[in-house]
Formats: sequence, C-alpha cells, structure tokens
Amino acid sequence: MENKRYPRANFQKRLNYLRDDVEEMGQTSLDSYKNALEAFKNYDAELVNKVIRNHQKLHEMNYDLEQEAMSIIASEQPVAKDLRFIETSIKVSSHLKRMGD
Repeated sequence: MENKRYPRANFQKRLNYLRDDVEEMGQTSLDSYKNALEAFKNYDAELVNKVIRNHQKLHEMNYDLEQEAMSIIASEQPVAKDLRFIETSIKVSSHLKRMGD
C-alpha cells in the first residue's frame, strides 16, 4: 500500500543508498590517504598492505556505484534535479577513487 501512496518511494530509497555509498567511499578514500602518509613516514609494511587493499576496494566501490547510478537512470527516469545528483555522485566517486590511488 505504501508504494501506491508514494510511487517514487523506492526511487528515493535508491538515491539515499547512492548517497550512502558516496559517503562510504569518501571515508575509505580519506582513510587510505591517511594510511598512505603514515606508511610513508614510518615505513610500515602492514599499513602499506592495508593501503593496497583499500585501493582495490575503492575501485570496486567506484564500479558498483557507477553501475547502480546507471541502473537508476535507466529504470527510474529521474527529473533534472535527481539526474544532476546522480551525475555528481558518479563524478565525486571518480575523484575519490583517484584520491585514494
């Protein structure tokens, strides 16, 4: 019944999940950056491995986010405001991935 009253409720949920994914990717990128600096300063091999794992995770997160964004566009036909948010999410995730590299 909820979907009949709010036909775009699922769409809003998907946008919220996309927002959460961007935030998680931002935190992962920030952690990776901090760990890389710390590993460089202290020559910590374990921290280097963690940075490498985060690097791989960022690539996967970026790919997943782009796929989800394209799925939302294809299935929901968002209006201009929402489409700009989705486009920005893709761009931000690309920059976060680059920063984590």
